[in-house]
Amino acid sequence: MYLRKSRLDTDYDEVSVEETLSRHRQILERYCKDKRINVVEILEEVVSGESLGARPEMMRLLDMVGTGMYAGVVCMDIERLSRGSSLESGHIMQVLQVNSCKIITPGKTYDLQNDSDEQFTDMKFMFSRYELKTINKRLVRGRNQSASEGKFMIGYDDLYSVQYFGENLRPYWNRTGDVTIESQFELANKEYRKLAKKATEFDYALMQEAIEAGGKKYAELCALAYRQAISAHKLVQTNEGFLTFLSKENNSNGSIGTVDVTYPSFPIFFKYNTKLARALMDHIFHYSESGRWTKPFPAHDVGTYPLANGQTYKYDMPVEEAGNMLVGAAAVCAYENSTEYAKAHWDVMTTWVDYLC
Repeated sequence: MYLRKSRLDTDYDEVSVEETLSRHRQILERYCKDKRINVVEILEEVVSGESLGARPEMMRLLDMVGTGMYAGVVCMDIERLSRGSSLESGHIMQVLQVNSCKIITPGKTYDLQNDSDEQFTDMKFMFSRYELKTINKRLVRGRNQSASEGKFMIGYDDLYSVQYFGENLRPYWNRTGDVTIESQFELANKEYRKLAKKATEFDYALMQEAIEAGGKKYAELCALAYRQAISAHKLVQTNEGFLTFLSKENNSNGSIGTVDVTYPSFPIFFKYNTKLARALMDHIFHYSESGRWTKPFPAHDVGTYPLANGQTYKYDMPVEEAGNMLVGAAAVCAYENSTEYAKAHWDVMTTWVDYLC
């Protein structure tokens, strides 16, 4: 078993190195016990650099693996083995591969005799180097920052975001009307380091997952789609108390809250936040359930941005919009493992199903 923590991480971690290593050890020991893995020795180190010369326990591990007597190395993740140069990570891979020694993590066991596992491991090492470079750059910037450099904080206070059936609604961050954009700047500045760390980690995780799924170009498209899917919506809370996440069409009729625009953006919100997935549909349910929309299928939209006072698009799309809403509601139930959402809108959904039949 190999446990490693870099001192570089301590400037951004909220817990001590010792506590982190202790947690990792407990996780791995439980995992090995559950999987009946016999742990011969536990190697643990805190390092200041990523070169093999600065990691005596890793050098010891490689010597042990080189005897050919070990079936695997247990660690939290592949990144724990190396974030150093491609030459050094390649050397670690070669020692493990030549001696048929697997990399065992709680998430997956990697067999370097397998071509796909070998390629995946090499890719993980590449991402680790990228992450290390990012951390180093952040630390250098932070340490060299002077008062004259500072940072720019830019925001937009739209006062009122949309009009929803005659009621002007404030943006969600100021839904109660008792905060200011200046106070949000102050809060953002106070939490900057924590938020920057979370953003960097999320960016890295998103790109890594997308590259593994479809390659570099696919990942770049996912990054663009992520930003567009979120920024193309406005989040508000209605006077009835529910959230609504209203899409803004750039073309066509400039419609707001369009169902067939909502549908292709569903996946990202089901993956990250089902409350926002609900909010993509609740205004359409409300439109029908309030009696304002009386047709036996969902409305196409709730107005022309920023006025959400009722459908303005002159063409109905009954089959597409009904199918989109029913699939979306079913997906909410599946992701939340509960039928509560469907029960809340059962009557109007029944009307839509009857129409389709």
